[in-house]
Amino acid sequence: MTTLAQRRKTDRERLKRWRKKKLEEGNKQTLIMLTPEAQKVLDREKARTGEPYVQIINRAIISVEKESPSASTKTKARPPWQQNVMVK
Repeated sequence: MTTLAQRRKTDRERLKRWRKKKLEEGNKQTLIMLTPEAQKVLDREKARTGEPYVQIINRAIISVEKESPSASTKTKARPPWQQNVMVK
């Protein structure tokens, strides 16, 4: 049976290999802070789908781009902070 120190070492090595593989695939590691409300939503979605947090967050971010309204097929709608800006 392995000791706790051995398990921690192998877990760190496995995580290091996984991160290296993901970076080689073109992924980028980002640190985020969630509000308690967002964490509850994330936990419910994880319980519902069984997906890891990273997949749920990735899917949510991509859906923002897909669902954003556009002024035409070539241009995207302005973000809210730019909507009141008049261009002359």
